[in-house]
Order: sequence, then structure tokens, then C-alpha cells
Amino acid sequence: MFERFLVRLFRGCAARPFVTLGVLLALGLGSGEALRHMRFSDMMESFFAGASDEWTYYNELTRNFLTDQIVAVGLEPPGELFTAENLQLTRELSKKLGALDGAKSVTDLTSVNYFMEGQDRFSSEPLVPDEIPTDPQSLARIQKRAMGEPLYVGGILSLDGRMESIQVRIADGLTSERRLALTAEIGRIVYETMANHPAWHVAITGEPWFTYYHQKYMVRDLNVLTPATALVLFIVMLIVLRRLVGALVALGGCLLFMLMAYALLVLTGGTMNGCTTMIPPFALIMAITIVIHFFNDVRLNTLRYKNREAALDHTIKELSAPTYYANFSTAIGFFSLAVSSIPAILEFGVAMGLGMIAIVFVLMAFSSAVVRLIPPHLLISMDPHAAEQSLVVVRLFERLAAHLFKHRIAWIAAITVMSAVTLYGASQVRIETNTLEMF
Repeated sequence: MFERFLVRLFRGCAARPFVTLGVLLALGLGSGEALRHMRFSDMMESFFAGASDEWTYYNELTRNFLTDQIVAVGLEPPGELFTAENLQLTRELSKKLGALDGAKSVTDLTSVNYFMEGQDRFSSEPLVPDEIPTDPQSLARIQKRAMGEPLYVGGILSLDGRMESIQVRIADGLTSERRLALTAEIGRIVYETMANHPAWHVAITGEPWFTYYHQKYMVRDLNVLTPATALVLFIVMLIVLRRLVGALVALGGCLLFMLMAYALLVLTGGTMNGCTTMIPPFALIMAITIVIHFFNDVRLNTLRYKNREAALDHTIKELSAPTYYANFSTAIGFFSLAVSSIPAILEFGVAMGLGMIAIVFVLMAFSSAVVRLIPPHLLISMDPHAAEQSLVVVRLFERLAAHLFKHRIAWIAAITVMSAVTLYGASQVRIETNTLEMF
């Protein structure tokens, strides 16, 4: 009964091609609008569920005790660190960073106090006076005090005394977007200021900085992988279909589904993270198989029935149910990722699972409407030799299936051995424990 419903549905799409394409275009525009609300997740957020105990404890500890929301700027001059010019540069850079909205505090050599023990009490004075001395004796005294203070060495001063650190603590309660913007601004100020001192070695680190770069990597991957995948698929479609119009139309359908797949991610509350950046290539690769299969079946049926309407009708009847069940089983595989306690994996599995169900309705409807509007010979080569090549592939798989069935006992034994080897290999997989190495 469900199979008949699919056939009737796609026949209806073919009978009303303009309505079908109009609805799909509206869905595509809606999907593009949904992308504007896509949120990038923090690195930590990608690995801990928002309602989990681990995430709750992490936030409580960082809020009440030590925080990892610190951007550390490492500066190493080409020569001696403790000079009047270098300390003045440190102070000026620290003031710029401390003036940023959202910077809770800035700690560096020029802002800390030096504690001295008296007879009955401790006293303190700035490690570096407001008026930075220029005489060698005063600078040597500052260096000696800094190197002898355990609170500074390994914190804002390296063990060898050659590199200093300016530590910017991010204010609590900032949104992810505001925190990322602040981190980017810190980097901009540091690199612009130090551009006038090219001999200095500059390094920036800290959890906010890695989160910022994590997002930059994801955006870069999307900007590179998506066009690259689309280009490769276009070349493949051009080779298979042998028609420029057909390749462009097929690519358009695939890109339309890719947009919808991302819209599903947004609608299900997902975020852009290290896993969901794989949605575009996955979506495009899954989509191309349906479009090419549909166009190729139209070619074979057109050559067989010599009638475009009959060819389209038989193609819809032959492909509707098999395409749905094949993608439904793929969807189940993706949905199995929903049991993961890692949000990044769960979000990817849910979005792609829903996408595998939607892909059948979107691309079967799209292909049915397109073939109704555009003559098949403009979509795919009607050369009988090309069609014969397709049939050769079909017959090859038929012979392979017959061979497998005839020698099924031997093949079952071979598959059992391969499964055992695979299980052994799976037991040797190394579990990555360093989240930074993953990125």
C-alpha cells in the first residue's frame, strides 16, 4: 500500500511539474533562511550534553574556582626581555586588551605586585613601577624579583626568563557569539600591535582561542569542501550523462537537497561542529546516486517504449519503492548515532537520518518534474551504445549475484573469516584522548 502511495505521489509531481518545482524552490529558500540561524558550537559544547552532570560540574567549577576562559598571549623578544622598551610595550598592549568590553582582567609583568616579608607583616609594591626605570641596576632588580617569585615563573614568565605571558580573563556570562568575537578582537589587537615588532615571537593559546580557531577551521572546510565536492560531482555527472544541461540540472537538485539537509540540522536544534561539517559532502554524494539512477532509467525506458510519457511513468513505478527502502535503511544507520552521549555525533546522526528519508521525496519529485518539462535527450545521452553500456553493468551484477548464490557456502565462509579479521582490527583501534589533536 505504501509503495502505491509513493508511485501516486511522484506521478502527481510529474503531472504538475511547475507546482512541484515551485514548492521545492520555496523549501530551498526556506532552508537558506534557516541557515542564517545556524549556531557554531564551542569545542567543549560539542563533547558534553547540555543537561549532563559532566557539563553541569564543569560550569560550576569554572564559575566558582579556576576558569579556562583565559586567552594567554606569549611574547618573546629577540634579546633581553627586561628592558625599559619591552616592559613599556607590554604595558601598552595590556592596557589595550584590558579596555575591551568583556575582558574581566589582564595579568602581566607590569600589572602584578611583588610581596615582601617584614618583621611582623607582609608588604607589597608593584613589580614594575608606574614610571618604568631605564637604568640597568633597577631593571636587573626587577628581573631578579620576577625570576625568584614562584607565582610568576611558569605563569606569566617562562622558566628561562625569556618569554612573558599576558593573560586575559574572559568575563563570565558571555554568550558564545560574544566570547568568540572578543577572542577574535584580542587576536587582532595583538597581531596589529606586534606587527611593528617583527623580530618578536608571538603565540596565543587558551581554550577561547582554540574554540575560535576551531570555528575558523570549520568555516574554511565548508568553503573548500562543499565547492570541491560539487565540482567533482559535476564532472562525474557530465561524464555519465554526457549532457551539459543534464549535469547542471542534476547538480541543482543535489545542492537543493544539501540546503534542506542543513535546514533539518537547524530545525532539530543542532549546531555546526566538527561532525556536522561533513553534512554537505555526505548529502551531495547521497543525492547524486538518486538523480543519475533516475535519468539513466528514463533513458533505458525511452529507448524501450519510444514514448516519453510511458518512459517516465515506468521509471517512477520501478524506482519509487526501491529508492525509498534503500535510503530508509541508510537512515536507520544514521539514526543509530542518536544513542551517542556526544552531542556532535548525535546531531550529525539525527540530521542525516532525517535527510535520508527526505531525500527520496525531494529528489524523486524533482527528477519527475524535470523529466516532464525537459526532453530526456537534453538531460542524458540517448545514444544506444551508451544505454548498452549501462545494461552491461546491470548484466555484470546479475552474473555476480548468480555466482554468489551458486557458491554461497564458500562465500559465507570467506565472509566469516573477513568478519573475524575485521573484529580483530576493530579491537586494535587507538582511542584518541587529546581533544586538541583531533582538530
